[in-house]
Amino acid sequence: MIPMLGSLPLANLRPAHIQSLYGRALSDRGWLDGKEGGLSARSVLHLHRVLRQRPRPLLPAGAGGGDSARGQQVFTTSCNACHPGGRQGVGPTLAGVTSKLSDTRTIQVVRQGSGGMPAVGASFSDQQLADLLAYLKTL
Repeated sequence: MIPMLGSLPLANLRPAHIQSLYGRALSDRGWLDGKEGGLSARSVLHLHRVLRQRPRPLLPAGAGGGDSARGQQVFTTSCNACHPGGRQGVGPTLAGVTSKLSDTRTIQVVRQGSGGMPAVGASFSDQQLADLLAYLKTL
């Protein structure tokens, strides 16, 4: 059986659209209850499972690569408090992290968190993530 969202096969939805639907369902209780053309609680649970199982691609097709200078700005704003200068702080050192983890896994950890690390990159754009990855490769 193909999972459906209304009359649309869920597999046809782009991950960003699924996340948008899920976010609205979580923030608007009336919409969550299926009112105003919204989603049922069962549909939201299904979306949650899909989001947990299907990683978003690093960048949309045709997008450019990351810029380490912009990535350093993202790092300074969002990561430096726990990984000062890429070294060990509250979090572990990030020196050489991209040689230990694949690009996909590195982005997944930033987006979703892992162990004691929160999902600091959940709201980052794909370009910000690519820029951050480019910077992490310089550490």
